[in-house]
Amino acid sequence: LTEADYEPVMAFLDQPQSIHVLLHPLPVLGLAVAVIGLVLGLIFKSKGGISISLCLIALTAASAFLVFQSGEKTEHLLEESFDQETSGWVHEHEQRAETAIYLFYVTAFVAIVALVIRPVIPGFARGATWAALALACLCILAGAWIGYAGGRIAHPALRDGPPPAVPAEPAEPVVEETSASDPV
Repeated sequence: LTEADYEPVMAFLDQPQSIHVLLHPLPVLGLAVAVIGLVLGLIFKSKGGISISLCLIALTAASAFLVFQSGEKTEHLLEESFDQETSGWVHEHEQRAETAIYLFYVTAFVAIVALVIRPVIPGFARGATWAALALACLCILAGAWIGYAGGRIAHPALRDGPPPAVPAEPAEPVVEETSASDPV
């Protein structure tokens, strides 16, 4: 393979919209697979299965950061090309992502804590494992909630109603100047 063979791939990966489209399923689908693994690990009391699943939960929840960042760059890059209806869905998608991103961060942190603390404090790790499982399930629901609006950006056929209203830009406040001779 020559350098010319890699140019189309590198051009694709240099575009934030390509990264967003490529990575956006990872937090939700990755967490779903990790949750299944963790549930099976808990049922069969498999320490290895639990550890691998906690690692997957941490990695896939943390991948939401990359999805969020590439989405932000994509929005700023393409915002001028959106019509009013699409802009409404873009804004809604962005608002939902900004609201839920911290849940993904907390989930990754709790999974890492559960993984690291397992050999040291098993009782605490058990509780942290269950917390990571619950948080991962909440992340899956949050990802679906974010994706509901995101799907309507790229697929107009999914738009089943009017888009959410885009808030108007705040107007510049009008400041009246008074002179020193004006009575107050």
